[in-house]
Amino acid sequence: MTVGRVTPGFALMTLIFLFRNLSSAETGESRAICPSQPIEVAQGDDVTLQCHLDPSVDVSAYTADWKRVDLNKVVYSYRNKRDHHDAQMERYRGRTTFIYEDLSRGILTLQLSSLQLSDSGPYRCFVPKLMASCVINISVVPKDQQNRTNGDESSPTRFPLAEVTEPDDPVGENMKTTTVAIVLSVVVAALVFTVVVGVLVKRGTIRKWMRSLRRRRKQKEKANGSELKDLGSPSKEDDKDPDGPTANGLISNEH
Repeated sequence: MTVGRVTPGFALMTLIFLFRNLSSAETGESRAICPSQPIEVAQGDDVTLQCHLDPSVDVSAYTADWKRVDLNKVVYSYRNKRDHHDAQMERYRGRTTFIYEDLSRGILTLQLSSLQLSDSGPYRCFVPKLMASCVINISVVPKDQQNRTNGDESSPTRFPLAEVTEPDDPVGENMKTTTVAIVLSVVVAALVFTVVVGVLVKRGTIRKWMRSLRRRRKQKEKANGSELKDLGSPSKEDDKDPDGPTANGLISNEH
């Protein structure tokens, strides 16, 4: 099997391509905007949480989540154009209403009913496909301690979109940072793997070449050894003494 070699230059171009796509995804898509100030709600009242996308985009076919950041658990999930209650916290079941009509305008509206003191905390709106998220803080106070400045007490607490500003979103930023880190890790791992495979392939070729050289050297040494052995073996002619009496034509007489 022939394995195509990936050069470091190609791997670098792939890394640049991935970074460009990631940067485009982060800067070209809509961002989520939530109220910057905490929402104070009287115990037992209802509240409406809203985050909207800027620029607006129809997200009716997208997945959306509302989570309690401090508990890292699901308050409400929207999947396949309907409610998805499988992962929802038990305490919020039967107390959430998601407004489907707002999705076509890029607005994610969640109503919570009969708030309790334990419902105080940060709520994060998140659209995974757009990597867009923002956080709304809710503070539930006893009925007699709520400071109301205006509005009808019987209506759910709701802040108009005109008053919202984009807050610092450490959760969203952390997710983007994590995404970048994952992409970097994958690319670096692929680059290292490519280099290692290349080195191993090269080493295998070198090893075959070295083995071939060793075989040739051994064959040559064996051939040379045979020649030296033949040269070192005495012949019958060599056994005769050239200085002996026979060579001089004399025959010794033994007495």
